[in-house]
Amino acid sequence: MRVRRTMVAGAAVVAGVAACASAQIRVGCWNLTEYNGNPARSAAFQTSIFGVFEGRSFAPDVLIVQEITSEAATITFTNLMNSAPGSPGDYAYATFVNGPDTDSACFYRTSRLALLGTAVAVSASSTVSTRHVMRYHLRPVTYSSGAASFYLLSAHLKAGNTTTDRDRRAEEALLVRAHLDALPAGSRFIFGGDLNLYTSSEAAWGTLTGPGSSEGGRLFDPINRAGAWNGNSSFAVVHTQSPTSAWGGMDDRFDFLLVSDAISQGQGLAYIGDRSVPYGGVWNDPVHSYRCWGNDGFSFNQSIRVANNTMVGPVIAQALIDHFAGTSTAPHLPVFLDLQVPARASVSTLTIDFGTVFQGATVHLPLTVTNVANVALWSKDGTGAGIDALTYTLSPSAGFTAPAGTFNEPADPGAVGNVHQIGMLTATLGPKSGTLTVTSDDPESPTIVVTLLGNVITPFDYDVNDDGVVDTEDAYAWLASPTDVNADGVTDGADLVALVAEIRRLEVQDTTSGRR
Repeated sequence: MRVRRTMVAGAAVVAGVAACASAQIRVGCWNLTEYNGNPARSAAFQTSIFGVFEGRSFAPDVLIVQEITSEAATITFTNLMNSAPGSPGDYAYATFVNGPDTDSACFYRTSRLALLGTAVAVSASSTVSTRHVMRYHLRPVTYSSGAASFYLLSAHLKAGNTTTDRDRRAEEALLVRAHLDALPAGSRFIFGGDLNLYTSSEAAWGTLTGPGSSEGGRLFDPINRAGAWNGNSSFAVVHTQSPTSAWGGMDDRFDFLLVSDAISQGQGLAYIGDRSVPYGGVWNDPVHSYRCWGNDGFSFNQSIRVANNTMVGPVIAQALIDHFAGTSTAPHLPVFLDLQVPARASVSTLTIDFGTVFQGATVHLPLTVTNVANVALWSKDGTGAGIDALTYTLSPSAGFTAPAGTFNEPADPGAVGNVHQIGMLTATLGPKSGTLTVTSDDPESPTIVVTLLGNVITPFDYDVNDDGVVDTEDAYAWLASPTDVNADGVTDGADLVALVAEIRRLEVQDTTSGRR
């Protein structure tokens, strides 16, 4: 119906939506750095995830992580998330799959997302993929269609910057791309993780984001910031490693959330932002909901700043530095993005009955079309932000009319919907029936069919005795009690003339049809 719709209606819209995960769907990704369930790290993780600064909090609805060591550690992390101050307390973890190295895990809020399945997208091997690439299939809880679901993949590609390391990443990327290409056409998916890429000139990046032999599995950088990330201050605002100078400081963009074409077109379940516009030089870029949590852009090649951190404030910034205490490898900052949920269509009635109308009359009745997506659940502060606008058309069958064009209806608890005048043509006599099809981008009900009914009669009242038949008995009835048969506002001899003419006309019809 639409080729593309940008979700950015204005700077305030995206900036406000990205401020807090109390609405829409927040997808997070974090390399936890050798997480084995050490309780000494719990407080820092809790503050990093659920701490609030100037109304902003990480607070993901779903979080994929890397470098988790066991299912026991996964359970511990679930518990620390649910017990954290400010947590909604409704996180569960997806089926844990133990691989030959550290593993991925997925945590999601059960009050907002349903887990439809867990699978190993790419199996680890000693010769190609260092670790399992995991795939999680999720859907917002108030939706049931496949078009409202998305796949979330978690990967930890080969580390290092030698030729051998880059070649290994290229081989892993080929396997990932093959898996994505094999997903059903039009699938919405997000590929995230610690990809260990130093530059977009690497073969792995080209495999993941290039056209390839099939466009279906192609990935896009939602913030459009390809380049030589390593040690380049031009990319300071998107660097994710390392939040402490003890491990080199902030000079690499290793952690990514890449998106499919379908999920980045601004329609239905979609990334809130415009992938065609490069992420700017400030962390609070109003065009994008994508963020590197804790990186306010002023910490190139050093620890993230704490006292003056404009993005997360000093308490959360310090927690992001402290979370990796006791580990032996460089830590990472998490990244996240927000998704809008699809529109939902509703009509005021499924049957429009125009009743009995006179021939030649102009008749219309209203039909209201409303976007009934759950504002309380999905929209930040109940404003409608974070919910796709309903886009629809009206198609009447022959004999009826409806406004032409494409219409949009935002989700708004105070809205009364769009009111359209539906008409019935009355040039010909007799009963009328047909349909009005409302075609929309609601994935649950892409078409709604409204039944249309009516009956067109002559404006002349020939059935004087009201017995359902116009015959000579009506002439006798008129002589006994004259009526305005021809509807000219006057009862006179012209009415009798008109009545007799109609009786004779009907007698001719009966004769020519074989009746006597």
